[in-house]
Amino acid sequence: MTFVDRIFGRLDHTRFAIMALGIGALIGALAVMDPRLPILLLALAVGGYVALSRPEILVPLLFLGIMMEASGKTGLAIAGLPLTLSKIAVLGMVSVWAIRSAVERRPFLKPLPFTGGMVVVAMSMVIGVGIVGSAGPGQIQTVLSFVMVCVMAHLIERMIPINRLSWLIRVMGITTIGIMLTQFSKSPVESALDDRYSGAFLDANNWAMILLLIAPLILAVYAEEKNRLWAIPMALFVVLLGANILQSLSRSGLITSLLVLPVILTISWRRSWIFLVALGLLPFVIGAFVSMDAMYDRYITLVDQTYGEADGSMLQRAELARTAWLLFRENMVFGVGQGHFIDSAMARTNGNAHLIAHNTYLNIAAELGLVGLAAHAFLFFVVVRQGVQAVFRAKTRRLQRLVLGYAAGMLSFALMSATLNNIAFPMGYFVLGLGAVICRATYMSKEELEAVDLGDPTTDKPGSLLAQAA
Repeated sequence: MTFVDRIFGRLDHTRFAIMALGIGALIGALAVMDPRLPILLLALAVGGYVALSRPEILVPLLFLGIMMEASGKTGLAIAGLPLTLSKIAVLGMVSVWAIRSAVERRPFLKPLPFTGGMVVVAMSMVIGVGIVGSAGPGQIQTVLSFVMVCVMAHLIERMIPINRLSWLIRVMGITTIGIMLTQFSKSPVESALDDRYSGAFLDANNWAMILLLIAPLILAVYAEEKNRLWAIPMALFVVLLGANILQSLSRSGLITSLLVLPVILTISWRRSWIFLVALGLLPFVIGAFVSMDAMYDRYITLVDQTYGEADGSMLQRAELARTAWLLFRENMVFGVGQGHFIDSAMARTNGNAHLIAHNTYLNIAAELGLVGLAAHAFLFFVVVRQGVQAVFRAKTRRLQRLVLGYAAGMLSFALMSATLNNIAFPMGYFVLGLGAVICRATYMSKEELEAVDLGDPTTDKPGSLLAQAA
């Protein structure tokens, strides 16, 4: 029985007629007030019906909201937490799924392998707020943001049926291509000191990280498509991905790209020739948007730290790292308190260190101490264990490479967290929820996977992934 059947199946003819008359009277009253209101009501009704009957449609909209975070400011806030389009999308998903769960009389959420780790991390954050004795807006925002992204990860796992998994990742790929095409800089970046390209996000490093989070999953799906026409968007995606990473002038993005490249090549092996094509096209694309001088000035600091940089970002990050380590040593058990790194760092350095640590792990150590580090290590452990077990359970090459794509994206997230503060980064938890759906699919048989578009393009002999790639 469908969701709509559950709603209207409980209405007899008399009640249905009364409801229809009531709706008609409401529409008539709205038309008298303003002729546009019935159209708005109709749009809301259609949107509500689609969302309740096909809730997975909300997930690509959430993905778009996260990708367009820089353009998604609304000026609204709840409990001091700024509302962007992505947060509004999460709240909408919560409302829709709450209604659907109530009608179908099933639990709103269910525990996942990483649920316990998230609860432990949230408890460590609450302890970090408590030891300070007062909770300011910054502390409340951080805790609420973390809770929200955790709920989002659980909702994604509930709302995406396995037979829609490949469809969703295809849509993510096409959406990302569209965003990268429309967000290119209008004029070339001539100097490493100019405003760096940040795509549709607020920060160039975050933009590089968000692309590296989702790219392995998208390439894993495109590389295994049976229709060869999917090679076209795959080639376009690879070229634009390389251009965006380099154009962002993100040093951590470049290093992370090189580190995860072997995994990406492995999961894309079936269409590895596309990378050769992309490598040939990339210089022409890069030259149109970023000068070689700007890239040289930025990336040379990775090997020559004496090279002059007017913004002094490498020296600044080193100072913040030293300060974070000193704060951790002085407050080893509980840290200085959730959200109090900047205040403590400024007091410790006479105002020289006035930013966040730019390192998630050092920031956790300084603010939450050993308690926070242990909590986050536990969450990391359960996520890694889930992924490793899923790789060995996967019955088809397509699904196995999808699991590896998920793992490569999370590895990118973990690596870049060493240069950014990503405790509640929305796309990280979006991919985590998507990974839970992928891991759930690994319990299915080969025949069941064929039926949900996760079978292999051709019949493969059993063997390891590397052996299949070779």
